[in-house]
Parts: sequence; C-alpha cells; structure tokens
Amino acid sequence: MKSKSNKLGYNTTVISNINNHIENTTKHIVDVAIKSRDNCIVFGGEPTVNVTGNGKGGRNQELVLRLYEKLKSNKYNFTFASIGTDGIDGNTKFAGSLFSTEYEYDGTPYLKNNDSSSFFKKFGGLIETGVTQNNVNDIGVIIRHNL
Repeated sequence: MKSKSNKLGYNTTVISNINNHIENTTKHIVDVAIKSRDNCIVFGGEPTVNVTGNGKGGRNQELVLRLYEKLKSNKYNFTFASIGTDGIDGNTKFAGSLFSTEYEYDGTPYLKNNDSSSFFKKFGGLIETGVTQNNVNDIGVIIRHNL
C-alpha cells in the first residue's frame, strides 16, 4: 500500500501492529494523522472492541466512525477506510467502511450502542467485498486533504 500511495504522489507513513483497544488505537492514529507531514497514513493490525451495546458493526466500522468523530473538526479534510481482509466485520456482511470529514453528522449515539454499521447504512460508506477466505489483518488508510 505504501508503494502504491507513493506512486500516486502521496508521502506515506505506515503504522503497523495496531492491536490495542480501539480507543487507544484511534488516539494513536489521529495523533499521527494530525502531526505527520505526510498526507497518507497506511495502517494494519486488529484492534479490540469491548462491546457494550446491541448494535451492528465490527472493529473496522467502529474504527472509521471513531476516526470520523475525532477528525471532523480539524483544519484538514480526511478520507479514511478500514477493512478486514477476510471480508467480514463483526456481525455484518460488510468488510468495513469508508468515510470523510467533509460530512457533518453526529456518530456519538451510534458509538454508544456499538452500532457503527447502522450509521454507515444511513449515511453511506459500507464496503462489501464478500467472504475472501483470506484473513491476514485489518488494513486501513487515511488521506489528508488541505482545505
């Protein structure tokens, strides 16, 4: 992914082994996205989520929604995605999601109920690949756009 993004003209940072709790993972990725001089961040791993709600979604959709909530009030626009390489994210048929800070929605109620999939079903961004029968890791990317 880094090689391809460099060929597309992006300066790229790689964050590997994102295997912490989703709150810590989100904070780390957001810190890098805001502070990095690079305009592309590629990440991979499998963060953990403590499910307390009864919504639909998985760690990839929840990570994208958390990134959205943390980055939406920033001096940059960001577009980001996270997907499971096996094509399944949590209790859904989706592999993950893609979203951008150019939109203005409130994802907080969805996060409180672990219902990120319903957020993306309503506002767009779900990624459906079908089952891949290949589970390497979750992978993601953030592109920073100057306003």
